Amino acid sequence: MDYPKPTWRPDVDIDIDVIASKITFFTNNQKPFVVYANGTCVFPSVIDEGVDEHCYEFLEAVVFQFPNFEVSEMDDGNYLVSFTGPVYSLVLNEEFDKQKVYIVKSINEGGLLPGEKILSGDDEKKPAEHYYIGLFARARLYADVADNEVLRHINM
Repeated sequence: MDYPKPTWRPDVDIDIDVIASKITFFTNNQKPFVVYANGTCVFPSVIDEGVDEHCYEFLEAVVFQFPNFEVSEMDDGNYLVSFTGPVYSLVLNEEFDKQKVYIVKSINEGGLLPGEKILSGDDEKKPAEHYYIGLFARARLYADVADNEVLRHINM
């Protein structure tokens, strides 16, 4: 099936082991989840032999819905981006700061969906860079939908 998607696909090294470790810590090592190759995490509701397919259904469902995400700054300075359902992404502060110019430029040139605009400054509760962090995480999510490559199964 086809769905609207950004033309930009991030070309940034993602430290999957650090992401998995931090998500494990945030959940007190109590929740099972999978980590995709571009860093998107899905918390399955059922753990069985079809867990990867189950997680992919959640992942794919996000791109067929109204594009929505929430960015929360964590106590350690990293950013948790929540999408619809049990789908999350952790953007490491260090990775965002290191690649910020590339990320912002790429989002402005191809990281938005058709007809989408960034209206930063309208929400005074969130810093403008949260929009770019969320859009960066969303571009990684779209890459994970395209690739469908699970790299880690945690607590399963």
